[in-house]
Amino acid sequence: KIPAHPELAGITTYDLNGATLGNHEVEVAGIVAARRNGQYGHGVAYNANLVGLSYSFVRDLEAGFASMAGLTGSYERGVSSVPAASAHIGVISKSYSRWHRDRAALRRGLRYLAGRNRILFTGLGNTNTTGPGGLPAIAATEDGIAGHVIVVGSLNTNGTGKASHSNTCGSAKRWCLFAPGEQVYTTSYSGQCPRSPCSYGSSRQVGTSFATPHVAGAAAVLWAAFPNKTASQIVNRLLTTARQVDTATGAYDATTGLSDKYGHGALDLSAAMNPVGFTGMALPSGMAPVRGTFVRLPPGAGVRIDPVLADIVVYDEQGFPFLHDLNGAFLAAGREPSPRSVLGGFLEPDGREWTVMSLGDGASFSFAGPRRGGARTAAGRAWLPRTPSLRETMRDYRFSFRPHAGFALTLGHGAGAPDLLNGFAVLPGRWDLFRDGLSVRPFAAFAGRGPGMGIDWRFGRTSLGFVARDGRTRFGDAHGSLASLGLTRHFGGGLSANVSLGVLRERGARLGMHAFGGFGPVPGTSTNFIDVSVEQTVLGGAVLFGSYSRGETRARAGRPGGLVKGWGGFRADALALGVEVPGVLAPSDRLTATVAAPFRPRGQLAEVLVPVREKLDGVVEYALRSVDLASVGREVRSSVVYEAWGTNDTALTVGGWARFVPGDASSAGRDWGVAVKIRHGF
Repeated sequence: KIPAHPELAGITTYDLNGATLGNHEVEVAGIVAARRNGQYGHGVAYNANLVGLSYSFVRDLEAGFASMAGLTGSYERGVSSVPAASAHIGVISKSYSRWHRDRAALRRGLRYLAGRNRILFTGLGNTNTTGPGGLPAIAATEDGIAGHVIVVGSLNTNGTGKASHSNTCGSAKRWCLFAPGEQVYTTSYSGQCPRSPCSYGSSRQVGTSFATPHVAGAAAVLWAAFPNKTASQIVNRLLTTARQVDTATGAYDATTGLSDKYGHGALDLSAAMNPVGFTGMALPSGMAPVRGTFVRLPPGAGVRIDPVLADIVVYDEQGFPFLHDLNGAFLAAGREPSPRSVLGGFLEPDGREWTVMSLGDGASFSFAGPRRGGARTAAGRAWLPRTPSLRETMRDYRFSFRPHAGFALTLGHGAGAPDLLNGFAVLPGRWDLFRDGLSVRPFAAFAGRGPGMGIDWRFGRTSLGFVARDGRTRFGDAHGSLASLGLTRHFGGGLSANVSLGVLRERGARLGMHAFGGFGPVPGTSTNFIDVSVEQTVLGGAVLFGSYSRGETRARAGRPGGLVKGWGGFRADALALGVEVPGVLAPSDRLTATVAAPFRPRGQLAEVLVPVREKLDGVVEYALRSVDLASVGREVRSSVVYEAWGTNDTALTVGGWARFVPGDASSAGRDWGVAVKIRHGF
């Protein structure tokens, strides 16, 4: 029986034939299963249950293998009445190899193991020769056995190459690994334990007998972590995750990766326990790669760490399941615009030069092209590159027709969706430092950047306007169509107001949100929105102005067979306030101060069907979970612009811009900047 030992205490042990095991077996048992109790060392598969088998001749070993395979009954050549092992045995460690007189009987035992999904690990031998030193190692390549017998050689003390005593893999290289086998620290047994003190590592062991249980223990760890896998899958993972050692003399084949000396190389349990290659999620409709499965959130949305997606089952390229935190698949859109792009746009207002051609009778054609050069900072040295959002606004074509003062028709193609709204908007030119289009009338920013039309009809103090845009949007590969009808009224006492109602239809996005892989694509959505703008002139000619926008997006079903079963309806809004004061320091100057809470989505939910575990029968279990994609905090932007005009077309403009993001950990911090520009006419 397996003797008692302090480092093996508490481990369930069995034996098959009542024999008492000796010191060698206790040393091997410690390498495999010594407890992890904070003392000395611990086994590779610490606390694993153990089965002991002692044998005196080949037929006993054949019968032992048959018992480990779960077989019972009579066997040829006189071996009979073999009881099945009282515990399920998946991994067998036979420390040493030798030549046996009755090789046929031993091979029958090995085939019993192979036929019942067991793995046997055995040493190469300690004679420093080429190839296995005896059975069962030499049978590792034979039909009916191959893949279920793994032969193991010894690494030297520092793990960089073969120990001097160890045989090489030779003909068994396809099923061969190396592991620590020199100066191994393990349990020992004096023969009198527990009456005499037992020890741990009273001697440092040497030999392939002690390399073998390292690999057997690793197989036990893998099989405990992945109980649905077969012996062949466990073996393949151990072999394919091995690391090459001694590449200078190992002569690893460039095609197969095998070495006559080291086989696959050295055991690497860490690599075997982690995903190999790509990972994917098992969807009802097939496998979706994890790397390509993500959601890019709308502008203004933060990333909320949601525990419902913390433990999702994914599979590596060998089909082994792992837990994965899917929260990282939700990516914030980023903090656009950057201070450099804001100040660059302020210094060079829209990055375009307009050419206007009069066609007579109130008609004109306009073309906007890129300016040459860039806008320089106040220091005059660092150039501000144009951001992608500015480059997208470089080209714009416009045809305008005004048959009389009360009516205007504009047809355009390009990026100027907000420009078409200015025909009947209240707030003309008061937002110098908000160039992203997400603070004032933000829903227009999601309209297509292709053909557009604007109609403005004025009658008395009232004007009615209609705007339509269509085309590819600026937020990723999506298509957006917008139609808006607005009413502007100029009241007495310096009060003006505008109310616009509109609808935005998108294909492939939800207000700038895109989904890919298992999450996508996002189905077509419809958003109804309202924009309200107000201006009030007060004493001294100062003007108070503000705008508020709000939209509601309808709920839609997800893609059949994908992770998302439904996209919940959500709201989004934006608020901006400001004041313009003339004559601050001189009659011809102006100070404008603004503050805005730009576009922010609210109440955005996704119903996600996620794989949560693999059951013992290999079937993936799914759970429907609700994911909150709403922003955590609310961004606040502010600006101050001072403008002064002199003679000879001379002007001085000073602008300051700042951004604060309270409560939003995904984009915490502050941005700010100051710019000065001087214009002089010659």
